[in-house]
Parts: sequence; C-alpha cells; structure tokens
Amino acid sequence: MAESSDRSGDAVRANGRDFNVQLALQPVVADVLEQLTELWQAFGLNDEEQLQQKKLLVATIKKSCQNRVVNWRKEVERATTRIAELETEVQTITAQFQGNESLDELCGGALRDRLAALEMEFKFLDSVRWLDVLLLCTFGGSAHVVPNQVRTSRLAEVTKLRDQLSLMDRKLGTTSVLRSDVSILSEDYKAALQEIVKNKSREVHTRRAALLEAVSECVKLAQELQVEPDHTFAPDINDRLKKRDLSVGMLQKISLRTVELRELKVNRELRLAEMIGQIHELWRELQISEEERERFREAVRGVGKATLASCEAELTRLQRHHKRFAATAVEVSKLRNAITEHWDLLGYSSDQRKYFASMMMKPDSELSYKVFRAHEKALERLKRQTSIMRELIIYVTKREEILQARAEHGVPDERTRLRIERELPKYTTILLNRIAKYENETGIPFCWKGIGNGIRATFRVKESNPCSTCR
Repeated sequence: MAESSDRSGDAVRANGRDFNVQLALQPVVADVLEQLTELWQAFGLNDEEQLQQKKLLVATIKKSCQNRVVNWRKEVERATTRIAELETEVQTITAQFQGNESLDELCGGALRDRLAALEMEFKFLDSVRWLDVLLLCTFGGSAHVVPNQVRTSRLAEVTKLRDQLSLMDRKLGTTSVLRSDVSILSEDYKAALQEIVKNKSREVHTRRAALLEAVSECVKLAQELQVEPDHTFAPDINDRLKKRDLSVGMLQKISLRTVELRELKVNRELRLAEMIGQIHELWRELQISEEERERFREAVRGVGKATLASCEAELTRLQRHHKRFAATAVEVSKLRNAITEHWDLLGYSSDQRKYFASMMMKPDSELSYKVFRAHEKALERLKRQTSIMRELIIYVTKREEILQARAEHGVPDERTRLRIERELPKYTTILLNRIAKYENETGIPFCWKGIGNGIRATFRVKESNPCSTCR
C-alpha cells in the first residue's frame, strides 16, 4: 500500500501537482456529508438510520472508486502504449522528411492525412488529463477522475436531485422552476437544485406534520361519533391518503371533513342533552327507581351512535309508559265518577263509602295498574249490586205507591181499601224475602233513598228490625 502511495505521489509530482490528497479531500467530504445529513433529516431518518446510510455510502463509493482506478489504470497503460507507438511513427516520418521538401511532394498527400489523424489523436489524449478532484483516503492512495467521468457523475447527481424534486412536487401538488441560464452540469446549477430540494424537503416535512395532525383529529372525532372506518373519509380521499398526497387541496378536504364531524358532534351533543332532559323529567313524573336510573347512566357514555340509540330507546320507553300512565289517570277518573254515581244510586251513606275512600283519594302521582284494577273491581261489584237491587227497587216502588195512595185518600173508598189490604201485605212479604236474600248474598244491609219523580223519602223495610244505616 505504501509503495502504491509512493507511485501515486511520484505520478502527481511528475504532472506538476504536488499536494496531499487526504487534506484536499477532507473539506469536500465534510461538505458532502453535511448536505446529505440535511437531506436525511428532511426525509425523517434518525441517527441510527443516518449512520447506516453513511456506511452504505462509504462502501458504495469505495467499490466504485476501486473499479474506476482499475479501469483508468488500464486506460493509462493503453494511452502510454499508444503514445509510444505514435512517437515511433513520428520519428519515422521525421527521418523521411528531408530539408524543404513539402509533405505533399514527399508522400503525395498520404503523409499529410496521416499527420492530421495523429494530430486529432494527440488532442484526444491530451484531453485525458489528470484532475485532482476526488476522493477517498481509504484506498491508501489518491483517486483521479477524468472529465467525462466527472460529467457522468455530476449528471447522475443532478438526475437524482431532479427525481427527488419531481417526487416532492407530485406529493405537494406544486411545480418547481429550475434555472435555465446555466448548464445543468455546472456547480451553480447543482447548488441551486440542492437548495430547492432542501426547501421542498422542509415543506414536505411541514406539510406532512400538518396533514398527520388534521387526519388524527378527524379520526379521533370519527371514533368518538362511532363512524365506520370506511366512512371516515370519502373514497377519493382514502385513495389520495394511500398515495401520500400532501397537496393544499388534500389538506382542505381533510379540514372540511373535520368541520363536518365537529358540527355533527355539536348537533349530537345538543340532541343528547335535549333527550336526557326529557328523560329526567319523565323519571320524576313516573317515579322511576334509582336502580333503573343508574343502569341507564352506566350505559350512556360519550356521543357515539350507541349512546344516541340508548337515549332514544329509553326516551321512547318512558314516553310509552307515560302515555299508558296518562291513559290510566283518565280511566281512573272515569271509574271514580261511575263509582260515585252508583253509590248515590244505591244510597250509600258516608260510613258505607269509607271502605274505598283511601283508593278514591290517591293522587295521580301514586296511580298504578294495581290502583286501576282496584277501581275496576269496585265498580264491577257495585254494578252487580245495582243489578240485584233493580228487582228490589221495583217492589219498593210498588209498595211505596200503595202507601202513598193510602196517605192521600185518608179514608179510602171500599175499592181502594180492598186493594191496599190485598196488595200491601203481598208486596211487603215479597220485598222482605228479597231483602233477606240480598243481604245474605252481599253481606250489606239494604238501605235505599229516593227514587224517581223527585221523591226523597226514607222508609223502613222491617218495622220490628229497622235498618241502622237508614236516615
């Protein structure tokens, strides 16, 4: 390796370029690494990934330079051999050239054409001059690149930068304007292109962060609202997200979707608040137990579809129950009126009505199906009593007519007297038997007040055993 370094140093000094290649390459390598580091950071590579990239870059450059050194050593050997051949041929031509003889006269034009060809080849070989441009100290010697390889390398770098710029433009939905006043292989063009790529990388990073924030907020809102994942975004937005579209239009679409979800959340919160208010009011009216209320509270969380469905179901259940309750209250009121009418018809006294007074006085807030059924049963019993008493009332009315006739006539005529003597005992006996049967079946002493035509009279059915409840 040292011998190779000495030979390279001798070759450099022979060409008039006596300098330390390692020191010359250090600032170039440092500048390249700095630019690459900025690009790596712009693309989001961490320290470990950057170190891996450096190792990969060194290995790639090392292998490339080794191949270049081998190829150019072969090229130098070929050029050296060819130059020796040309020198021999020139010496031969010079030896043949005598005094002031023209080349045309000497060789008939053939020598002139040969010299022209040699001149062109010399110019080509002269263009293959060593340039102290590049690279690595890891080879134990210096590496040299000829101009056409420098151009090839520069073109590859520029092409790569332009590809990166084109990719970022597609993501951002922009169009970059490149310099047209300089050559694409010039250092100025490369520097300008690197600056544009750097700025675009920064813009991509910023735009990506903004898009991630917007998408995260949108997805969070969709999860809160329990929106299906496939419906969080429109199909075209999903396709553009997969392509990592970072354009302004994409951000605007995400922002609009976020606004829609926010409005949906606000509207749903208002709807839930309204329903919960109605539910609490119905809880109080219907006197729902605390256990049922707590079960409902545990099932209601957030503003999702499940919460909305739970509130709607609970409100519907309570409203249906409230309608039944309201209908029950109306029915109970009707039953109470009917019971009161039957009490009046049957001549129930205040004491007789006390057995059902507690039910009749229950407030609406305490009404239930049990209370409703109690009223129904009470009315059914009173209706049965009324049906049984109708026959009794017929005989009572008949007897009352006879008694009324006797009272009106004072001393009745013979016909009236005979009718009273015949019919009064008859109806009295029938009535007494019927009353006894009624009292045995119902367990209630018979007592009746007033019937038809405004007659409000009190009478005793049994004179020997008067009814204590009659007035």
